[in-house]
Amino acid sequence: MQEAEALLQRDDSRIQRGAHKDVLHPEGRKGKWRVFITTGTRLSFIKLMEIYQIRWTVEVFFKEAKQLLGLGRCQSNDFDAQIADTTITMIQYILLTLKFRFNHYETKGALFCHNPGRAH
Repeated sequence: MQEAEALLQRDDSRIQRGAHKDVLHPEGRKGKWRVFITTGTRLSFIKLMEIYQIRWTVEVFFKEAKQLLGLGRCQSNDFDAQIADTTITMIQYILLTLKFRFNHYETKGALFCHNPGRAH
């Protein structure tokens, strides 16, 4: 809640300068509500949620990359080394995510497995 208040205070001047739209959304079984404030007054609720979902994915990536893979800990002063470190971290994240998905989700790949008992 404190983070939301800080975000609202930071963006307060921007909201006062232009039009904004408040979207209330019930969340969970306990009836907790979430408020989405946007300056995109012509966005539909569905489009707003699509944009939020993309944004949330990016936030999760940076949190996990920083905490688990050491993103941003490169101590080199060389710009190329910084780019290389960031690139390697992103590749690690992609490979780990891919492995997790293969191990934890069903895929349609089983549809294309060869079944020796069946005629072609």
